[in-house]
Parts: sequence; structure tokens; C-alpha cells
Amino acid sequence: MTFTELRWGIVGCGQISHDFAQAMRKCVNKNKIVAVAARNSDRAESFKKELNLDQSVKVYGSYEDLFNDQDVDVVYIGTVNHEHAATTLKALDFGKNVLCEKPIAPNVKDAKPLFEKAREKNLFLMEATWSRFFPVYKEVRKIIKEKALGDVTAVSVTFGVPDLPENRYWVDKGQTPIVDIGSYTVQFATWAFQDRPTKITAVSRKNDEGCDLWTSIVLEFPNGGKANLCCSAVDIFPNKGFISLTKGYLEVSTLFWCPEKLTVHPGPPAENECEIEPLVFPLMDDAKYNFNCSSGLRYEADHVFDCLKEGKKESDVHSFDESLKTLEILDEVRRQIGVVYGQD
Repeated sequence: MTFTELRWGIVGCGQISHDFAQAMRKCVNKNKIVAVAARNSDRAESFKKELNLDQSVKVYGSYEDLFNDQDVDVVYIGTVNHEHAATTLKALDFGKNVLCEKPIAPNVKDAKPLFEKAREKNLFLMEATWSRFFPVYKEVRKIIKEKALGDVTAVSVTFGVPDLPENRYWVDKGQTPIVDIGSYTVQFATWAFQDRPTKITAVSRKNDEGCDLWTSIVLEFPNGGKANLCCSAVDIFPNKGFISLTKGYLEVSTLFWCPEKLTVHPGPPAENECEIEPLVFPLMDDAKYNFNCSSGLRYEADHVFDCLKEGKKESDVHSFDESLKTLEILDEVRRQIGVVYGQD
């Protein structure tokens, strides 16, 4: 594989795949789409036309046909959530490097074989937890690592999206709010603490089908720190994230999972009453997207390029262990609130 460019195959032609393909136009590195695949060739052809992709881009009516394409260096898997694990495993079996949309699997049990397969086949694999690659998250990590505001003591974050369509969630298929949007709150906490919690406490409300509607989680960490997390498919929240440190706090703006602003507050609020200008990392992209700030998907595409160029088979930003850490927490949360997936 040469690195004048990285050749991508897009697997699944839904809304998130559309946004990923659109965002790649803004990449710093030369990431190029060379093939797209859907369940049928008509859908893949429509996807190609909709995005005005180059005529040389190949269209496949099956995922396996794309996996067989020797011109494809890495595949982006943007299928529906409950197909992520099986499609990723198949891509690895065909010898493809993989970036798979989150969640990579509904639970730890289904995720571990994917990482084991990637190691066995000596292939790159990463769960596309795009938040980790935004400039704001990188700045947060830098401030914490350099102890500019001391040590992390607490995290608070909420994610409320009450207008999500009802047909987005299926308990039997392993797709409910706790994994779909709750995973973002959990990864925010572990990004701050860089550790596993020692204690997990969760409460929730479910509907008649056993699907979680809202969940509140408290995580306690080895250093005495704590995280208060809440995700909801029925409530309106500010959707901001706060990280408290011994000498101040960090405010990650709405929307915390794809932020463009970070406000650094030195000292407690009582000592810092004047307005503080946030650090701004604008996306500067006026293309049409299906989801908020999807232009930021380009950051993870560029990260994959860098990893493969350096010969890495695992990201040092979002490693296999980081994915498992989130799923371990979510598995325990679901055990406590009684949400059982078909894959469990």
C-alpha cells in the first residue's frame, strides 16, 4: 500500500455513510473513495449520484463484492447498528482494514472477537467514535495531561434528544438509547479520567417493550473522582459536558460529542465572574449533511490515514481497550436497569 492516497470503500449507503463520504472532501490527507456497496446495486448507484462521486467509483450490489475489490485499502462500515459486528467480521475475513461506525458491537461479548480477528489477520480496526478526534477533545486531553488546571475530580454530561424517531430503537436487535447516545456520555467520562470506574450505579425508566427511555449513571473512579451522566430519548437537555479539576473546570459546548468550542475556566465560578471567550475550532463547511457537525467525521478519516501510513494496526487515540472500556460500562448499566438485547 502506498500513501500518495488511501483508497476507501463505503459499505452501507444510509445517512451516516452519506455524511462520512461528504466530510471526506474536507480531509487534510488524500482520502479517496473508490467503491460503494449497498444491498442492491440500484441503491449504491443512487448513493454515488447523490454525492456526485467520480465516475471511476465502482458500484457493488453486495458487501462481499466490495470486500473482494483489491483496489480498496480500507472500508468504512456505515450499516445499521445491529449489523456492525457481523459486517466488520466479514470484512476482516476478506482481509480488509476497517473503520466501523459506533457501536462496533452491542456488547463486550460480540466486540472481543472482532479485535481478536484483527490481530490474527494483522489488520487495522477502529471503532468510529468520532468525538475523540475533534480538535476540542485533543485540547481537553492536552490540558488534563499537562495538569494546567490540576487533576480531574468530576465529570458531568447530559445527552437528551427527545425527537428521535420511534423506529430507531429495537431491544431485540441491540439498539436502544443507552448504547446509541449513552455511549457518548460514557466515552466522555473515560476520556477525562483515562481509567476504568471502580463502581457503576444506574437507574432508568423503560417502555412496555423493555427499551430504556432515559438513564442516569454514576461512575466512581480509583482516584476518588466521579462522573454523573444522563442520556434520554424523552428529555431536552443542554447537551454540554463539564470536567471539574482541582484548579478550575472545562466546559465543552453544545453539542459535546461534536464540539467546536471549549471554554477554560481557571478557578471556581465565584472567582471568575467575567465572561470568558471560548477557544473556537470551527468546521467551516457549508455542505449538506444529515446530522449535526458531520463535517467533523473527516477528522477520524484523516486519523485512519495517519495510522495506516505509520503501519499501525490499532489507534493510539481510540484503541481496542478504549472501545471495550465503554462497552464494559454499558453492559453493567444494562444489567442494572434490566435492558436485555437479543445478542446477549
